[in-house]
Amino acid sequence: KTSETAKHMPVLKRLNSEELHFSGNAVESSKPWVFVTASLTHASHSHIVNNMLMMIPPMIVAEKDLTSRVAGGSTVGGATLLVAVYVITGAVGWLASYVHVKAKSGDMWDIAMKFSSSCGSSPATYGLAFFLAAARPCAKIESTFLLPPWLWLALVWMLPIFFGTRYGLDVLFF
Repeated sequence: KTSETAKHMPVLKRLNSEELHFSGNAVESSKPWVFVTASLTHASHSHIVNNMLMMIPPMIVAEKDLTSRVAGGSTVGGATLLVAVYVITGAVGWLASYVHVKAKSGDMWDIAMKFSSSCGSSPATYGLAFFLAAARPCAKIESTFLLPPWLWLALVWMLPIFFGTRYGLDVLFF
C-alpha cells in the first residue's frame, strides 16, 4: 500500500535531500541536477532568511540593469536573464566547491568528504553579487545604504560569521 501511496504523491515530495542537496557523491553518481537544486533548497528557516536578505539588494539592481539592456526594455527578458545568471553562478559556485573540497580532502575524499552534503543559495547569491560588482564596479546599490557594491559585499560576507552558532550569538533563529 505504501508504494501505491507514493505513486500518487507529487515528485518533489518523494525526493529526499540526497536527491536535491549538493555532495561529491551526488556528482559522482551522475546527478547533475544538484548543481541547480542545491541553490533552491535550504537547511533551515534562518538559512533561507539569511540568503534572501543577502540576495535582495543585488537582485533589484541586476534586474533593473539587465532589463535596461534587453531590447525594448522587456521586464520578462530582464527577469529571464537574471534567473539565468542566478542558475549559472550557482552551478559554477557548486562546481568550484566540489573541485576545492576534493582537492583539499586527499585520502579523506572517498572515506567521508564526498558524502558531506550542502544546500542553499549562497553560491548563486555570491556569484550574482560578484557579477554585479564586476559589471558595475562604481555603481551604488540604493537598497544597501548607498554603499559601493564592493563594500556592501565585504560586509555581507563578513557579518554573518558573527551571527552564527560558532560564536554563540545565533540571532537568526526560528
